[in-house]
Amino acid sequence: MTSTVNGLPVPDDVDPLGQGAAAIRALAGRINPVASGIVSLAFAGTSTKTVAVTFPVGRFPTAPSVTVSASGSAILYGYVVSSASTTGVTVGLAQRDNGAVTANIGCQWQAIGTA
Repeated sequence: MTSTVNGLPVPDDVDPLGQGAAAIRALAGRINPVASGIVSLAFAGTSTKTVAVTFPVGRFPTAPSVTVSASGSAILYGYVVSSASTTGVTVGLAQRDNGAVTANIGCQWQAIGTA
């Protein structure tokens, strides 16, 4: 296996199972690429905090859609600061009443691309 489609390894057509390789390649091309993670934002008496997220290399052939949420917090909400690119996005958390926060808060993000 020397080729990849949407970041998934697929066998080459020169493999003895060439027809199976073609079928796997076609299937891999229809799977939407995804990535997700949690980053920690260190608030120090502020109401908002942002961080840059880098996607795995080669995962997204086009810019994905990104969602963001705060881990275990009812008073913080997540947002996308700038449009996502194929390589990353800047995400943030904000206190809903614009109050100061002093804590490390987990920020969950999920990126979903199109095949």
